[in-house]
Amino acid sequence: MLEIRQDQMQMFLARARESFVSRVVGYLKQHRAEHVKEDLAGMVRRQIAAAEGYGIRTEAAVVKFTELCAVFGEDFHDSGKYPEVERILTQQTDGAVKIEELCEAAERDFAVAS
Repeated sequence: MLEIRQDQMQMFLARARESFVSRVVGYLKQHRAEHVKEDLAGMVRRQIAAAEGYGIRTEAAVVKFTELCAVFGEDFHDSGKYPEVERILTQQTDGAVKIEELCEAAERDFAVAS
């Protein structure tokens, strides 16, 4: 029987994550070129971690979260500027539901804190 050691599994996971980062970078360059920053891959890595912290884990949902970060600012989710975002992200619900609500709120350009 084939056995995969923990270090091998970590290597596979790291490769898969970097492949995902590359795909997200490509997507953002193609669809959000006006918002692309110098360290785009670094921003994508940071936002993947942030999304996971909010329970957003599917690739599609993480891509949307990262896209929102590119458009509204890397810290849009924890800056305090958009109280609606904090309310959405801290609710006890599925990550896909959170992303759906965030996208709807983004279409309204979020309620900005006064």
